[in-house]
Amino acid sequence: MRVLRLLIGLAVIVVAGAVLVGEQLAGTTSDAVINAQVSTLRAPISGTVFLRSDELGNRVQDEEVLGSLHERYVDDVRLNDLRMELGHSRAEARRLQGEVNRLDTQISRVESEIEDYGQQRRRLLEAMLAAEVAGHEALLAEVERLRREAQRIERLAERGVETESSLLSVRTELRVAGSQADAAQQRIERVRVRLEAGDAGIHLDSDASGLSHLDQRDRELRLQRDMANIRLAEVRQRSEVLGDRLNAELVRVNIRRSATLFSNVNGTLWSLEAISGEVVQRGQSIARLVDCDSTVVTVSVPRSTYNSLSVGSSARFRPADTPDVFEGRILRMAGSGAVSVYDDLAVRPSAEELEGFDVAILFPELREHPELGCAIGHTGRVFFEGRPLDFLRGVLG
Repeated sequence: MRVLRLLIGLAVIVVAGAVLVGEQLAGTTSDAVINAQVSTLRAPISGTVFLRSDELGNRVQDEEVLGSLHERYVDDVRLNDLRMELGHSRAEARRLQGEVNRLDTQISRVESEIEDYGQQRRRLLEAMLAAEVAGHEALLAEVERLRREAQRIERLAERGVETESSLLSVRTELRVAGSQADAAQQRIERVRVRLEAGDAGIHLDSDASGLSHLDQRDRELRLQRDMANIRLAEVRQRSEVLGDRLNAELVRVNIRRSATLFSNVNGTLWSLEAISGEVVQRGQSIARLVDCDSTVVTVSVPRSTYNSLSVGSSARFRPADTPDVFEGRILRMAGSGAVSVYDDLAVRPSAEELEGFDVAILFPELREHPELGCAIGHTGRVFFEGRPLDFLRGVLG
């Protein structure tokens, strides 16, 4: 029995020693840190900063207003010049529009005069035609009377009642009346030709010089109106271009006059590089914000452990002073002395930790944790291999 108890005790000692050694050699590190990307909030314009809150650690949401920038003295010389140019251009457009309206009125007046003149000229020609026709008819009647008189005298002369001289006188009057009738017929034709030509817009007589003058005046006014419309279109187009430039310049001035500062992350206010009331320049850093949606765990491991790992390998993280254990996978293996990879991270490693080999690990459940999801700087332990007491830890919670 004593030998049996001795063997059992020895076995317990061996198992306990193996457990202790396994716990120590299971790829464990105790200098792991909850870390996250840091976003720098920069001034979009030059001006005075006004922050809503300057308390470090305040939680911020994406698109949340953090403050504003105001510039009292904005260069608006170009804006004022454009306003003046646009004012001159619009004044010129109004002047040209007035000139076009004036020319339209004059053209309407001349057209009315041309119409009235044409109507009166036609009435005159119609009256002349009527007079010539009446005169022609009277001459024809006289010709007919003289012909009959000549025939009567001729019969009487044959019987010796009338003398030959009386017959000769009547025949002379008949020839004269006939010539006058022919002349009257020619005058009628001339009036008719002038009347028909006038209806076609062609004026053949010298008395129509006034109408020709009105036609010429109408053409001149229409040409002036066309030129004024061309200049008006050019000025209006220039006004549109100036209006677009003015609006663009107004936007530029307003942008430079004031700007709102928005958070671009869901996280916390990590540090301030400018305070309310301070004047900053465009592009100058105002604050640094931690992006809690990018939370990872960074850790420095020895060479032996680092060589046994690979990107995608599983790992577990247990934050200090908590019973929670999170499952994750390796995102990045940066090697030894990886200073540059921490330029955009909140917590930078110490000089001693930089002598080790850097590993970054993603724990999805850690990001969703209400308290630890943004507990930047919180430390803990990372385990890269299973340990002998993991089952017992799982049972005990």
